[in-house]
Amino acid sequence: MSSYVSIRIGKKLLARKVKVCDTLFSRTLGLMFSPSLPSSQGILLVANQQSKAQTSIHSFFVFFTFDALWVDENKRVVDRKTVKPFQALIRPREAAKYVIELPRGSTEGISLGSKIEF
Repeated sequence: MSSYVSIRIGKKLLARKVKVCDTLFSRTLGLMFSPSLPSSQGILLVANQQSKAQTSIHSFFVFFTFDALWVDENKRVVDRKTVKPFQALIRPREAAKYVIELPRGSTEGISLGSKIEF
């Protein structure tokens, strides 16, 4: 059974329904083959440990542009990117524990070091 969380930065709600992907299969599948990412929804990829390699992503078989936030084990944003379809390898600039994938435009105004709540 899937679990969901909401994601906030301070009083700002980034997404109300975020699916937690904490197994190898769910992390690998991610957004692949999804028709879209509805407003106020997303996915949270949880790595086994803080790492650049474990939080690198791709957008093969993702047919829409989305925003990605990389968050460290202290729940601080360490990188942020807009990801286009069919990109091979997207790595964070710093090691992270979590990757949050949200609808395009959801992360505008979020700066590195911002504290995430989920």
